[in-house]
This record gives sequence, structure tokens and C-alpha cells, in this order.
Amino acid sequence: MLSIHSKDENDFIKSLIDSSTNYWLGAIQLSANVLSFAWSDGSDFNYSNWQSDKPNGQFGDAKGCVAIVINKSGWRETTCFESHGQICQTSIFNNET
Repeated sequence: MLSIHSKDENDFIKSLIDSSTNYWLGAIQLSANVLSFAWSDGSDFNYSNWQSDKPNGQFGDAKGCVAIVINKSGWRETTCFESHGQICQTSIFNNET
């Protein structure tokens, strides 16, 4: 799934997707009761765009996942069982020699 590493990337994704739908990001909470997150692709979690009141640890003993909420212009933690759209990300390789 998608990892976002800058405001420019975040804004680009927002410009491409339906503003009435929430979408999964490839971020997961590292452990319950700790507001620390990681990207599922192993890249550094070096940028975030949380909504003003998030993350807030609202799930207690359960680990959270992360969704981008376009109509509120930010990310929020959510249970990993909610239904959201998905965005896949791939690398582009240049095979020219």
C-alpha cells in the first residue's frame, strides 16, 4: 500500500482521489497504547499529516491502522477492520542501458 513522505506527495495523492472516500495508507501502529507508526513497505515514517486531534490512542489495547481522510484534509488512525478504498504504489524502473 501507499507510503507518503512529503507534503508534495500528500497533496499529489489528494488531487487524484475521490474526496468523498477514505483510503488506506500503508501505515500501522507499532504496538497498542503507543502512538508510534511505521510504513508497511519498510521505509522511514518521516512525514505525517494527522488531523488536528489525531492520533489519539482511541483504540486502547488494539493496534490501529491509518487512513487518509480527504474531506478533512488529514490522516486518522482507525481500526484495521473498517472498509476503505485502497491505493497501490509501485516503483518505476528504467531498464535502459
